[in-house]
Amino acid sequence: MYSLCLIWQYFYRIHNQHHKQSHMNSKLLLALFLGASAGLTAQNVNTQGPQAMRTKKNNFVHQTAAPAASAFSNRVEIWSNDLSVPADWVISNQSGNTDNWVIGTNGPAGGFPLADILSTTAANGYALFDSDLLCSGNQVADLTMANSADCSSFPLVVLEFQQNYRRFDDSTFVFVSNDGGTAWTKYTVNETFGNGDSSPSNPEKVKLNISPTAGFQANVKVRFEFWSPTGSFTAPGCGYAWMIDDVKLVTPPDHELLMTTLYHGDPVADWEYGTYPLSQVDSINVVAIVRNEGAIAQAATVNYAITRGATAVNSGVSPVFTIQPFTSDTIIIATGYTPDATGSYTVAADISSPNTDIDPSNNTGTSDFVVSDFVYSGLPSLTGTQAWTYSGTAAPFE
Repeated sequence: MYSLCLIWQYFYRIHNQHHKQSHMNSKLLLALFLGASAGLTAQNVNTQGPQAMRTKKNNFVHQTAAPAASAFSNRVEIWSNDLSVPADWVISNQSGNTDNWVIGTNGPAGGFPLADILSTTAANGYALFDSDLLCSGNQVADLTMANSADCSSFPLVVLEFQQNYRRFDDSTFVFVSNDGGTAWTKYTVNETFGNGDSSPSNPEKVKLNISPTAGFQANVKVRFEFWSPTGSFTAPGCGYAWMIDDVKLVTPPDHELLMTTLYHGDPVADWEYGTYPLSQVDSINVVAIVRNEGAIAQAATVNYAITRGATAVNSGVSPVFTIQPFTSDTIIIATGYTPDATGSYTVAADISSPNTDIDPSNNTGTSDFVVSDFVYSGLPSLTGTQAWTYSGTAAPFE
């Protein structure tokens, strides 16, 4: 049974990757048709196209904060657990099988194994749900705090943990209880991941605001759930793996802004490519996704600069905006600048605020694209790939 499951998983993943590639090629062909019909005018297609390479962080994710001048810079650590004592956790599942979490130091061992998590205390043990190894086709597995944490003195509570995760037909949830485990509130994590997407770093440091459930509560428990039951997806209950370590409940800093994603075009209302023909390139829109993970609303601006190679070609700043705690906002800057020469371009942006940010390292982002003579492509680098010329002919690049 395991061998059949593994074979099915292997061929389904190959099919899924082929399907995604075919879908992208179809979009590129459509764009070329629309561009050709418009002659040499700039394109303006109201649909989403392939995204170029850029820096990107998922919501609730950033690096460990460093001390800074803020009222909450020395954040209170309410509770922590390094997964070194298995008895601190209750392992169960809702599928009626033996597809369970394990706590130890052995990494994933299925046919498509992830690297062992490189968490701060991995040598002492960590939690692993090895979906690929278990592969029953029906997985709803829970890892729950055995004892409650007292958050009664804290209005704002953030769950932090380190993870290594890759998605394939599954979902990952955090459940929080404030009555010792009778009633639970569900929070979704890794919600931006598509099939095949992995944690951008190992370990990935995740933060989740659970204040609505845990704030001022004396009897708080947290549960991690891997969810992929029968009938939930095309190929349920046989994904990759989810590893968790160094779990904490902490108070947030006052000031913590971060730029989760930066685009050089509008990915919702228009196409965004990695390579544009010079005759079809449109004016640049700087689109920054900004998040406030601090406890206080902040006024801020987004500053940007566009370069072609080493040459500065355009720069500017957004109007002042205010972003509330634990929310995200999309800041769109219509630069009015249209690239007028071939070359490699970089859009760089940063968030500016009058407050001292606890972790300035996550306040910036970049997005790269290329302007060429004739080529449209979803990627800025064409080495070793095929791209579509303006006439629609497939051309190899070496």
